[in-house]
Amino acid sequence: MTRPTHLIRPAQDEDLPVMAALLAQLLKSDPEITPDLEVQTRGLKAILSSQAVLLVLELEQKVVGMVSLQSSISTGLGCEYGLVNDFVIHSELTGQGWGEVLLEAVLKAAEQQNFPHVTLMIEPSNANAFRFVGRQGFCASTQVPMVYEL
Repeated sequence: MTRPTHLIRPAQDEDLPVMAALLAQLLKSDPEITPDLEVQTRGLKAILSSQAVLLVLELEQKVVGMVSLQSSISTGLGCEYGLVNDFVIHSELTGQGWGEVLLEAVLKAAEQQNFPHVTLMIEPSNANAFRFVGRQGFCASTQVPMVYEL
């Protein structure tokens, strides 16, 4: 079976509505955040206007996936490292290998920025995501993120 024509490219302003819808799909499983297209669009605009990387996956000229790569500084490592976030493939296309294609692209972007590693957050209830990233070489961290609401 031949794969459809695909393209991974930097996101653009015209992609915002589709990316916000993809985030709504992703955030359905997040008990801390209620999907809100206006709020997610505002966040995406902030990423687009920053130094972060925001990639989309197009299949046959339709955006069906996205991922962001932002940087943080580790005093322990003495350098920047990457934070992979907003990693989502349209629900109708999961399990078809597109996640691997998109993850490979964002990891390549991280290598180009000379990050020594990337960190990826996953909802504890998302067993499929844990299996997926485990197959891609990710391992669990001993650190546990904590949130404080302001």
